[in-house]
Amino acid sequence: MVRSSYFLLLLFAHLSDAIPLWYGTGLPCRGSLESPSHVHSTTDSPAFEKTSANKGVEKKTRKRTHTFDVGLTEATRDLMRGWELAEEGKKEIGSVTRISFWEGYKGFSRIYITTNIGEFYLDVRSNVWSVKKGNPYTIDEIDMGSLRKKTFEKAGVSTEQELVKKYTPHKGKTTLVPTTIVSMRRWERVTEKGETMKRIYITTDVGNFFYDIVKDRWASNADSPNEIVDVDSLKALAFAKAGVTSEAEFAKFC
Repeated sequence: MVRSSYFLLLLFAHLSDAIPLWYGTGLPCRGSLESPSHVHSTTDSPAFEKTSANKGVEKKTRKRTHTFDVGLTEATRDLMRGWELAEEGKKEIGSVTRISFWEGYKGFSRIYITTNIGEFYLDVRSNVWSVKKGNPYTIDEIDMGSLRKKTFEKAGVSTEQELVKKYTPHKGKTTLVPTTIVSMRRWERVTEKGETMKRIYITTDVGNFFYDIVKDRWASNADSPNEIVDVDSLKALAFAKAGVTSEAEFAKFC
């Protein structure tokens, strides 16, 4: 049934190319009751360019027909893609909720991706995508186009190489790359020495961080020597959450 419908669509696409030719062959058109031998006045107008290639199809008509054909082709392609996924049992990725780095053993590190239908990973050394153990689907059952697209959109990259570069930690340390901000709050305090401390605490999906307003620096709340935060990602998320574009504006957040 699917295949027959596909061929009918293709047949319709081909027939659409022939429809404008009726205007130049004298066939009745536009709901007219004129005889087939009658040629419409617009066909003989000065704006009409008749050549051996177009067989007398008006320029404007050809343009409309081409636009129609392109739209039909794209719609057919999308429809066929949906059919192929359904026939092959492919599972599309709806959303990516978390991306993290795993150092692995002897250089066999991975980039793990958590999605709405399970976890997957990109092997850094081989650049091969796989499913994490326990996932109900095999990698052959996944629509890889949607997995790559959703992952790249979440990470703000466009290739596997950029994804690996962004999430691979500095030597001896783990880089934390936040992708979602849970909450933000302002904190101020005056020390016994009379020093004023001002911070904006930021809770994310990978831990707690803060922006020190006085010292103008970003840091992890845990201050772990083995972990560092991807400041660019943290700043972008924090600025978007607060609706600002700079540290000076962010410092006024309350």
